[in-house]
Amino acid sequence: KLMASGGGDNTVRVWEMETGKELTVLKGHEAPVTAVAFLEDNRTLASVSEDKVLKIWDARDGKLRATLEKEKGPSSEVPCLQPAGKGRLRAWAATDLIETYDTERGQQAGTVNVKAGAEKITSLCFSGDGKKAAVGGQDGKVRIFDIDAAKGPG
Repeated sequence: KLMASGGGDNTVRVWEMETGKELTVLKGHEAPVTAVAFLEDNRTLASVSEDKVLKIWDARDGKLRATLEKEKGPSSEVPCLQPAGKGRLRAWAATDLIETYDTERGQQAGTVNVKAGAEKITSLCFSGDGKKAAVGGQDGKVRIFDIDAAKGPG
């Protein structure tokens, strides 16, 4: 029933899908927001921006639950976020890493390097359950990574 958008004004906006009404504006990032994602409970919202800070919000009341930065947060800019099970979130860092976050503990839980040799990563898609990632490179190949098992390419 809710959707969210991130923007160049450093905010996250939460909208009611049925009416298109803006419900709240979440402020706290210091740079443009590059990705947003609802977690499985459909109440918790994650956002990340060019400031390399991951924020966890309550989407209904707009309260900030956690801020992950420096050693607990993203290693670089993050263009893609995906829920990955209860209280977990996957993030694709622009450094060719997929990072997993435990949002309940407020810390990074692991990383998987998806770089394919010297080839630049051009696209990425997570499976619906967030356990696998399909990574496309400049070489025209798609590689499948089992993120939980930290294996790849498959």
